[in-house]
Amino acid sequence: MSQGSKTRSGTSHLIKEKPTSRNGSSFPFLALILIVCWMMVPCHQVFSNELKNLALYQETGTNEWELQGDEDTHWVYRGEQQKGKPHGEGVAIHPLGASYSGGWKDGLYHGKGIFKSLNHASFQGQFRDGKKHGHIEFQDPSGNRFSGRFQNNRRNGPGIQFFPDGSSLKGIWEKGRLVEELEFRNPQLFLDLKSRHWKKEGNPEKDGHYEGEIKDGKPEGRGSYHSPDGFSYDGTWKEGIREGMGLLKWPDGSKYSGEFQKGKRHGRGKQIFKQGHVYVGDFVKGLRDGLGDFTYGSGSSKGDRYIGDYSKGRRHGEGTYLFSDGRKYVGQFQKGRQSGKGRFYWTNGVMFEGEFVNGKPWQGRINDKYCEILELKGFSCHDGIVENGVFKKDPGSLKSLVKKN
Repeated sequence: MSQGSKTRSGTSHLIKEKPTSRNGSSFPFLALILIVCWMMVPCHQVFSNELKNLALYQETGTNEWELQGDEDTHWVYRGEQQKGKPHGEGVAIHPLGASYSGGWKDGLYHGKGIFKSLNHASFQGQFRDGKKHGHIEFQDPSGNRFSGRFQNNRRNGPGIQFFPDGSSLKGIWEKGRLVEELEFRNPQLFLDLKSRHWKKEGNPEKDGHYEGEIKDGKPEGRGSYHSPDGFSYDGTWKEGIREGMGLLKWPDGSKYSGEFQKGKRHGRGKQIFKQGHVYVGDFVKGLRDGLGDFTYGSGSSKGDRYIGDYSKGRRHGEGTYLFSDGRKYVGQFQKGRQSGKGRFYWTNGVMFEGEFVNGKPWQGRINDKYCEILELKGFSCHDGIVENGVFKKDPGSLKSLVKKN
């Protein structure tokens, strides 16, 4: 009985073990649940997610995408794909810095996107078949911007060009060329003549008016300025002050064209005065200083010309003064007058060489190249010496020797 009991007990044990290990009613149920769960996630989505993580490579200058490449030399794309090409949304990056992010179709830019070139210019807008096509917002590193329509990679249609100085040009483009200019706007500033401060709003009848390039609320770069009293300047600016090359005009008609530094004439330039005088030469802090050429245009000195050194606005140093009647002085100047060593030539052949004081011969000798001829014919000549500004006949002249004999 005990054996029978064991047999029944073992049989009972085996019967209990069977359903858990071999009965198929439990396993198919679990498998069915797994299959249903797997079918609830679309196969194409799983496949697409896997492709998003799969990089594509393209050699620069080609249109072919490959599964293998070099990230140091090739375009590298990551995103949605179809048939081994970018298709949908994705990003392509070039190792030198160019990139495109946006829509794709059959391996080409298509739809909305942002393209950044190797020189860091950006194009944001519509693309079609790999080209800029539709509305595009363009900007380059120097600050130039364009907002308008593109067709086949070129500006085509209405658009607005914005310049770094704040000015703008509204026009019509065809195949990349401006064919019609509709409107040009230039920024402006006003100068308070009392405080000498620049401001964005003002009255042209009371304040100075500026149009041109602006930076940080001040003229910077190229621009023109006009004041109510007739004063004007057209040229380059730096931090609201004249700097570089420009043309300055005064209300009386005088004008200066040349170099400026810190708002003053400084460097090489040409000034025409209201009297008609003309100066071409060097300036330092607004004054004639250095080498210059001055011609008188009116008055008793009309036609006279000076070529030589200047200091603090006056003739000073070495120079040549040419009189309109033919006389000439070559020598030293001090404070605007002949002073120091020099030579003075008269039109009749007489020449003085020596020291000058306050524009007059003071110590030296007068030579008359026609002296011997004149004295032989009984005429007096100008040979002699000058002492302390007084002329004395040369005792060694031919006429003096005749009298002694």
